[in-house]
Amino acid sequence: MFPYLPQRPGYNKRLRSALLLIKRMIRELATDSDFWFDNRWIAGSTPVPRGMSRPTVQRSNLAGWAGYGYCASHSRFFWGLRLYLVCTPTGMPILWATANPKIGEREVLAAMLEADADLICLARRRSDVIYAMLRDRKPYQSRRKNHTRKPAAA
Repeated sequence: MFPYLPQRPGYNKRLRSALLLIKRMIRELATDSDFWFDNRWIAGSTPVPRGMSRPTVQRSNLAGWAGYGYCASHSRFFWGLRLYLVCTPTGMPILWATANPKIGEREVLAAMLEADADLICLARRRSDVIYAMLRDRKPYQSRRKNHTRKPAAA
């Protein structure tokens, strides 16, 4: 089936070069599902610790990217990256990025949305479609004759 199996360096090169294609396919599959049309997106972050000892930190290839941060849920400091994720309430991933933990969450999310500007256009188009669907929807009709549901008092 394959003329040869790539060794580890060749596999990593192919995997890295295919990253944009993989991201595009995940986005295409996500926009084709019903979960994409959810009204809300949730943003969160989690630590990705990469080293615990000082010698590990000093010889790591992530020295320029990673940094020290604090994980409140584990009540400890860590050295590594922070994974930022934007997803729907059902868990469908929309955006993801890794960043230095010293950078604030708002700055990272703003940079993520700036880097994926077409997502904003898609989200606006999505909200326009949802608004049009809700505007044209008929009010709820009960199965009982001469009975309609009354709106809840504010």
